[in-house]
Amino acid sequence: MTDQGLPWTPIGQNDAITWPELRGLIGRRDLPAVERHLRRLSDTGITCLRLMLEYCENEECHLERPAGRFHPSMVALWDDLVGLCAQVGLRLLLTPFDTFFTWNNWANHPYNCANGGPCADRTQLLTCRRTRELIKARLAFASERWGSSGVVFAWDLWNEMHPVQGQDRPDCFENFIEDVGPFLRNLEHQLYGRAHLQTISMFGPELQWKQWL
Repeated sequence: MTDQGLPWTPIGQNDAITWPELRGLIGRRDLPAVERHLRRLSDTGITCLRLMLEYCENEECHLERPAGRFHPSMVALWDDLVGLCAQVGLRLLLTPFDTFFTWNNWANHPYNCANGGPCADRTQLLTCRRTRELIKARLAFASERWGSSGVVFAWDLWNEMHPVQGQDRPDCFENFIEDVGPFLRNLEHQLYGRAHLQTISMFGPELQWKQWL
């Protein structure tokens, strides 16, 4: 139910800020085209977009450059997108990273210690304590800046969680969720008196292959 007591169902669209329909956000190249795309989605029954705060298919859209410093142009991009979604009536399910390209393009990622970041290896993304603090800070920044907009539907704390991102430790999923989830929930209770829903997505086939399930 919405705050107005109306029923609302999340009917999703998976999208990305580097894909053709949303690329007009980058550098504010074509905001009217982005608005038209969002209105088309809304007109066809879409109510919620699943988006990654960082889609690092290339270095153009790193949210932090360097690690821990939010890049002004990317923050402005998200300000624009949240504003457009508010106008159109769409909500967002937000996840902090696209883990596929974070993994594949790790050599150029700001979190890589070779680039001044905290993480010695991509296999430690879920377990490195200094990296964990940056992940919390990223979610906190997003909640503080956009969490009161009415546009955020929920947080996807991690996209396609995979054992190899946590050094294949049996407790790497549980440890991450039980640390990051309550942190964000408590922060939002302090900020807003309530918290957004939380979820994670998981790469299930790998768990079956390794007989984790």
